[in-house]
Amino acid sequence: MAGSAAAALLCAALTHHLSSRLWELGSIQTRQLCAETVCWLVLPVLVRSQARSRTTTWNFRSISKAASPVIWSFHSLFNAASPVSWKPPRRSKNVSNAIWVFAAGAAAAACYHAEAGVPGLLPALTPLLLITENRLRPELQVLASAEPWSLLSPLANTVWGTGLAAAVAIFALSNWGLQECLLSAALLGALVRVYIHLLPAASSTATTKTTATTLGCRDGAAVNVEEAIVDISLCVVPMLAAALLLQALAFGLPGNMVAGIVPTLVLGLAKALSWYFTIRTAHSASWRIAAPITVFGIVAAQDPFLQSTETQALGVLAAAFLTLAQVIAMLPRQTKRKWALWALFLLPLGPYLANISAIKAAQAAATQDWGTAEHQHPVEALMRAAREQFDQKLARQSKDFATAEAEYVRRYGVEPPAGFEAWHTFATAHGSLLIDDFDTIFDSVSPFWRLSGREVRQTLADAYATPGMDVFHCAFSGHTARTACRHPKRSVTFDRNIGLSLTQLLAPLAGTGALPDIQLLVNRLNEPRVVVPPPATSDATCRPTNFTVTDLSHRPTWDALTRHCSAGLAPSSNATTTTTTTTTSPNSNSNSNSNSNSNSNSNNNNNNNNDDNNSNNNKINTYGLPFLSDLASATDLCLHPEYSRQHGLLQSPTTFSLIRGLVPILSTGRASTMGDMLFPAPAYGEPEFAYDARRDVPWAAKRAALYWAGSTTGGFAGRDGWWASFHRQRFVALAANRGGRVHAAAAAGGASGGGDGIARVLSGFLDGRLYDVAFTHVFGCASWRECREQRGAFGTRAWADRHAPLRSQLVFDVDGDGISGRFYMLLASRSAPLKLTLLREWHDDRLAPWVHYVPVSMGLEELPELVFYLTSTDAGRQRAREIADRGREWFAKAFRDVDLTIYLYRLMLELARLQDPDREALMP
Repeated sequence: MAGSAAAALLCAALTHHLSSRLWELGSIQTRQLCAETVCWLVLPVLVRSQARSRTTTWNFRSISKAASPVIWSFHSLFNAASPVSWKPPRRSKNVSNAIWVFAAGAAAAACYHAEAGVPGLLPALTPLLLITENRLRPELQVLASAEPWSLLSPLANTVWGTGLAAAVAIFALSNWGLQECLLSAALLGALVRVYIHLLPAASSTATTKTTATTLGCRDGAAVNVEEAIVDISLCVVPMLAAALLLQALAFGLPGNMVAGIVPTLVLGLAKALSWYFTIRTAHSASWRIAAPITVFGIVAAQDPFLQSTETQALGVLAAAFLTLAQVIAMLPRQTKRKWALWALFLLPLGPYLANISAIKAAQAAATQDWGTAEHQHPVEALMRAAREQFDQKLARQSKDFATAEAEYVRRYGVEPPAGFEAWHTFATAHGSLLIDDFDTIFDSVSPFWRLSGREVRQTLADAYATPGMDVFHCAFSGHTARTACRHPKRSVTFDRNIGLSLTQLLAPLAGTGALPDIQLLVNRLNEPRVVVPPPATSDATCRPTNFTVTDLSHRPTWDALTRHCSAGLAPSSNATTTTTTTTTSPNSNSNSNSNSNSNSNSNNNNNNNNDDNNSNNNKINTYGLPFLSDLASATDLCLHPEYSRQHGLLQSPTTFSLIRGLVPILSTGRASTMGDMLFPAPAYGEPEFAYDARRDVPWAAKRAALYWAGSTTGGFAGRDGWWASFHRQRFVALAANRGGRVHAAAAAGGASGGGDGIARVLSGFLDGRLYDVAFTHVFGCASWRECREQRGAFGTRAWADRHAPLRSQLVFDVDGDGISGRFYMLLASRSAPLKLTLLREWHDDRLAPWVHYVPVSMGLEELPELVFYLTSTDAGRQRAREIADRGREWFAKAFRDVDLTIYLYRLMLELARLQDPDREALMP
């Protein structure tokens, strides 16, 4: 008996361990159902062979008269060597129905596990079964109470004891999502119904008969699994086959099933062995024992290296201990060597201790490496250099209008626009800390000087009228400072708060006459829109007044966005293009001393200070780890061809209506090679992304970990399977340590290090306690299949409270389809933001990486070392707190509503000059 129980526990743990590895092969749900089918094909053979060893006779009965011919044909295959003559015996209708109920429950549990993973409420099955058994067989409760009391007996024979163990296990396994809880509850009800039919016939007392009848378990309706195993298999296998067929019809056939056929067969055999030994154990105990055996297998297979909190890891360990105690307590008192089953607690305890040992060793090594002044971590050097550069930047700001005007001319080679002095007065009066550094505006506007003012106005009108352009036309009134937006197909109610945001931010200019009336085109989509061709383009369709609109939604955009890089890549040809030609002639009598660069991929200007800063950063030794020292270069598509396979915007954007030509459009973000004009995203001011200081907690109370929870926005998951390399999916996979990848780290004492003894080393260890990262919702897929595959690969967590990031010291921000609206909330908080982005925004001139936030490379190679240093070393924790404090303080000083007004005011001055009908084209 103890041997069967031990084998059942081991096989249950093996089953769930193998199931957890199926994500490496893909098509997880299909492989799970295939393994279940193998299980129910093998299980009758195992049970039958065990039964033959006990007796020479075996009685099988038909499930129903209608199914008798098929069933008995199948039986003859199993009994070809048996001398027994088989006849379809008569079986009561209740028993036949009970077999169908049992089979349906087994198939339902298999389908649930394949689609949704482990039911979070499954541990509650143990107390529910006890309650059910007490109602159906009250005499068993009397017998249990007559047993000698032991320390473990309450865990098995009392509702409060089984409930306590269930609560601990549910805490360890459930993510408390509403959908998961509802589905788990429904499955629990079905499993309890199945269990009713596993009870032996009730006693003959009137009371017991009445109870049994009430619950539908009449005399003779109980199922003997060993006797009816073939009948059950004949019911379960067709149900699973039907589920597989429905999967194939709904999601298509998996393309790589053959490659993983051996792991699938092994998993199926492990499932069959788990069932077999559970049946043998329940034969001498009670079917209630099946529930704690299953739960123990689940919790024992949990990988402690992936647990996001120590509380969760200890919860898993406690659940394993309690469920193992339940199994031991449920075995008959006369079972020999029950105590030996405690050795199985090593299954979860061993990996946990190994995990704790690895964490302690890593922390000790980090303390030795970075705990002295002898070695300086690259993060410290980057922060020091960035701080010095930012302080110098602030000190250089012009102190009066004459200096500001001269600096404008020095930087850009042209006179400032009309109204610049009034802007300067407004900015200084409202305490703007930045006066000169508005390079983002100039870089956005200067390429369009190739059009005259009249051509700009005509282009705006033609672009808005072009089918498929999908932009808002917004009219700004210089007198009232109000902005009214319209769209050819959408109500102004759904203008994404663009008109409202512009009106609110420019309200201080109402009645001042500071700005004339201005026409704007504002991008409605999340993704950027415009690529400005260089002046040297010889294509006739690329004359200054022409533009094209190309739909690249769900298609690679890399070629189209990098076609003007030095590599000369050609655009993709599989796109629908609309060409519009205006009737305005370019002004050939223009003259200018402008140094504007119309090829926006460079995004450069004459401010040599930035070059000095970048050169200082580039001198920092990062020891082979890609810590970002130059953000402009890091986001330059022309310098990073590997980005074509690392970001959803470049691989398969959700929407991407590319405009190629000189069309001035305002967007909230843009790639380096694009020419969208940048303005503050209205999303930053929406209540959903607003910072609430009341929900923030002090630094010391925050958890030393990196937090992120969000959806799979950022790319459209098509049938090509590229979603695995999208930026958000790669980040979540890294945090979950998917694939057992090797991570790079900086360590002191390496033989290949520099003169300071620091070197790049490789390690397979990733401390899961430092990452609280998960998807909460999966969508944006070509079909259910792609979303289903992602849910199987990553799993999902319950929808997270928007203030949840504020409880962690490190908070992650990453691009979605466009810019991330939550960045300002993180920047304003007491946490240190880490940011991964491909897009440039209006605030790039006023935010300094390594001062106000921590930049993360697109490849994420340095992230494990970065997170470990900032959370697990004294020096790193101090640096993280400094960034959190500086970012919070700077946000309060430089991201006030009036600071956004100052930026928009200056942008509108440049746009007013651009649209001036008397302005001639400025040819480069």
